[in-house]
Amino acid sequence: MTERMGQITGDLLSARGPINSASNGASETVKELARQYETTSLRIDERMATYQKQFAALDTMIAQMNSVSGYLTTQLSMLENLSSQKK
Repeated sequence: MTERMGQITGDLLSARGPINSASNGASETVKELARQYETTSLRIDERMATYQKQFAALDTMIAQMNSVSGYLTTQLSMLENLSSQKK
């Protein structure tokens, strides 16, 4: 009986046994998940950089449009004043 228990324990704990195989499988899964995490993290960082550039460009464009709007408002107001003075 003890001999049989020793054999079963030896089989379970051997390099090709189920415990070692499960441990190796879990380690490989952890490595793969870490690789996927790194890849996804890099992709997210790249996407964020793209969005930040687009936002900065949009912000600049809106500032320019506001400037043009102010200029046109002033010009139209001056035209209105000139038109009122001629009447």
